[in-house]
Amino acid sequence: MTWKNYFTQWQKRGLVMLWATDDDYVALDLTWLFYQDMIAAYGNP
Repeated sequence: MTWKNYFTQWQKRGLVMLWATDDDYVALDLTWLFYQDMIAAYGNP
């Protein structure tokens, strides 16, 4: 996993479509969002 700011528009769109179309990935979506918040928190001076 990486920070979402490093993704291309195509990659971001793919993730959004994955989260929106498959309920089996709800836990992964929540983990991804938590991870993104953690990266942002550590990057904040």
